[in-house]
Amino acid sequence: MWGGTWSEETPSQLSSAKYRSAKSVFLREIPFAPSLVKRNIEIVTPAPAGSLHGNRITALRWQRFLKRLHYRSTVSEQWSGNACELLIALHGLRSYDSIQRFKDAHPDHRLVLIMTGTDIYRDLQNSPKVVMSMEASDAIVILQPAAMDSLPERFHQKVRVIYQSVKGVKRKSPPAQSFLTLVIGHLRAEKDPFCAAESLSFLPSESQLRLVQLGKAMSPEFEERAVALEKRFSALS
Repeated sequence: MWGGTWSEETPSQLSSAKYRSAKSVFLREIPFAPSLVKRNIEIVTPAPAGSLHGNRITALRWQRFLKRLHYRSTVSEQWSGNACELLIALHGLRSYDSIQRFKDAHPDHRLVLIMTGTDIYRDLQNSPKVVMSMEASDAIVILQPAAMDSLPERFHQKVRVIYQSVKGVKRKSPPAQSFLTLVIGHLRAEKDPFCAAESLSFLPSESQLRLVQLGKAMSPEFEERAVALEKRFSALS
């Protein structure tokens, strides 16, 4: 099954309280001007308002966390040019212009860069703008610790790991006749999106595993491959 949706990954061993605590500690660690409480923070994400792109959902979730911590914040696609004490930018490449404009206008104001998977596993190798965004930032957030291995060592002192989180849902009983596995994420090369589907061929014929994969194909080639895989495994079921 292939469809368009989005979800954030959550390590099961970490609770929502720990996520909130991690963000709170992180904000306290950054050497801001005294007392940012109730001051203005702007969150920049290249994903348009109303979309279900991961960067937009992440920005809105960060905004909710900041509200719980008593910060005022707005979400925009590009830096608005309005005065703010802190800019949080998602995506080092696509938010590059906002980052540079903000630092040119307010060199003493703090900037946090949240690096996306696309930044780390694709654009960092191909675009100097990602490195320039990292240089301009006062702190860098990555979403899982192994990403540190892909970053230039000179930036490691700026980096903090904040795991992605998701609002808890009511647990339902699993299917009785199969072992249901769900893979969520848009079909893009840097995600190795067909790994799970291709692995089905290694299962024994008596396996009861059922795979459901949700995500938008980001190229005609990937759409054709997804359709072909669905037909292939539907014929075997």
